[in-house]
Amino acid sequence: MKTNYFCENLRYIRSSLNISQKEIANYLKLNPSSYSNYESGRREPGIDALIKISKFLNVEIDKLLTENFSNDTKFLRDIQNRLLNDTDFNEKVEYIN
Repeated sequence: MKTNYFCENLRYIRSSLNISQKEIANYLKLNPSSYSNYESGRREPGIDALIKISKFLNVEIDKLLTENFSNDTKFLRDIQNRLLNDTDFNEKVEYIN
């Protein structure tokens, strides 16, 4: 059975992108406390929220749930490069700001 790394990955990726919990929650149209609960592991997102988060971060759901990214600097560079080259992400960041 694979371990669920979702909350750790979510916190790691978001903080590495210098986006606050409130900013990402607002963009995803989630209650900031709900988003905070996802990162802390107090609650798990429903499928709709999970899909929104996955699309926003441009990371496959299965990877968010089962792979540990916190010690993988190659992954972080890869995701940052993907997001920086993703025109949709640039629009997302502009929307947040």
